[in-house]
Amino acid sequence: MIMKMDVKFDKYCNFDSLNLILMVAIILDPHYKMKYVEFWYSSYLEKVSYLGEEEKSDQVVSFIEKLKHLMSRLYNHYKLEDASIRDVNAFSTQEAITNLVKNASKRPKAKELFRRILKQKDNMDALNDLERYLGDGLVENDDCLDVLG
Repeated sequence: MIMKMDVKFDKYCNFDSLNLILMVAIILDPHYKMKYVEFWYSSYLEKVSYLGEEEKSDQVVSFIEKLKHLMSRLYNHYKLEDASIRDVNAFSTQEAITNLVKNASKRPKAKELFRRILKQKDNMDALNDLERYLGDGLVENDDCLDVLG
């Protein structure tokens, strides 16, 4: 009976076959984020006696990197979807910039163009939303917080 239970436990609770999208749900909760996943996985590995401390630490780092890569891929996927929706607006913005360049003989318009280009460049150079979210602190456990809001 124990052997059968052990096989089922490995089947459903094996972390090698764990669906990482479940971890994404935890990471997106501002109460937990990546810090909780790291704590949870470290706690799990503490119970594994056949691994040395360095191996446990390496596995935690590897697991977190894998999650960050997944989160980054998901973020970029949805960002591209959003960008394709905004392409129509971007085209009209690009047209406006082109018109400003053509009419840049007057100083105020050239300065306005320069400011717009700098603003766009600053937006692209800034950390993306995912990196900012993960870098922010955790939200206190508050009954008033509406995650969907």
